[in-house]
Amino acid sequence: KHNHLQMANYSFDVFCGDIARSILYGDCLILCKQVDILDPKKLFTLIKKYKITTAEFIPSVINNLIKFLKKEKINIKTFKNIIVGSDKWDYTDLTQIKRFMSSNNTRIFNSYGTTETTIDSTFFNCTSFINKDTKNIPIGKSFPCSKVLIVNNTHQINPINIPGEIVISGSGLARGYINNQKLTNSKFIKSTFFKSKFYKTNDFGKMSKINNIEYISRKDHQLKINGRRVDPSEIEYAILKHCTIEKCVVIKSEYKKNRYTLNAYITTLKKTPLDISSIKSTLYNYLPPHMVPYNFIQLTSFPLNKNGKVDTTKIEKSRKIIPNNKNHSALIKPSSYLEKSIYSVWKKQLNIEQLSIDDNFFQIGGQSLQAIWMVNEISKIINRDLSLQSFLTNPSIKGLAKYIKTNKPIN
Repeated sequence: KHNHLQMANYSFDVFCGDIARSILYGDCLILCKQVDILDPKKLFTLIKKYKITTAEFIPSVINNLIKFLKKEKINIKTFKNIIVGSDKWDYTDLTQIKRFMSSNNTRIFNSYGTTETTIDSTFFNCTSFINKDTKNIPIGKSFPCSKVLIVNNTHQINPINIPGEIVISGSGLARGYINNQKLTNSKFIKSTFFKSKFYKTNDFGKMSKINNIEYISRKDHQLKINGRRVDPSEIEYAILKHCTIEKCVVIKSEYKKNRYTLNAYITTLKKTPLDISSIKSTLYNYLPPHMVPYNFIQLTSFPLNKNGKVDTTKIEKSRKIIPNNKNHSALIKPSSYLEKSIYSVWKKQLNIEQLSIDDNFFQIGGQSLQAIWMVNEISKIINRDLSLQSFLTNPSIKGLAKYIKTNKPIN
């Protein structure tokens, strides 16, 4: 006999899965109040009281619970099945689950699916999974009743390790959207690779060499920053490599019409002010300059929606900001004639009021075409040719001025 914990909102598709699991096995279903899901102490009390053996979590809820267990130095040993789904989660989360919530008899699964394909379509048994180099836990292989593939923009199957859109077919496929034929036609597609239609999930993923699907990100979460396509999950992963960071969400912010920068909202392991310079120096080891966020905003915690997921629409309005946090380096004004001359060129072309001589050209929205124009203007000022490569490898006013000063022209 199992005791299943029911946490999903009744409007959420996982709710159906919770009910089906308990009814089909003749087990007991323990209902959890919505207000208790985000309170780890109350959630732990409920799990302990009813000796819960099976539960399906979303990453934010189980991570919140683990944080509580770690703080109180306690463990949960009653679980026989732990399912994590509805959002991506990484390897460090898995190691924490094994440490605080599992026993020798516990199985841990990562699941993936959509409402349009009757909830879960793939699963990955990560009970014995060990791979410290992995970014996210794979979503695994499809269930026997489903067929899941990775395709390109023309719906051709992608080769191994080439990212593309995750598409799903099978007996669980819905007929479409009620009273919305236009949306149905755009999402439920006919293809020569399937005997029936398939559903376009709008999720990016790739197929590994051993036929495990790896989830990358939402297709609509891909950002375009001043002409460059950026995957925020890649930036978040790099930020999490810094030893003080606990969680991170990267968001695009418009600071002028059609001009954007990246903002990183983060929580730290210890609620102390951020060391921005240390974080940025770490990021430059993993990311090109245009992918390093300009602003770093430290929060006490992330706002969550009613399903327990991070609510990105409310992050920028969050009042849980730790005070006296310096979002970026202090503004340093130009001092020498050369710095002031370069500063005026930057300000004119980038149309930014507040500039520091330490600002990175690409971080504050600079583009390659602007760089070419600025190189020509600066060349006129110094009365000699400045190469574009010199500008790109010294993308700050201070760095460029120092380069020009130390690299005298050859007679």
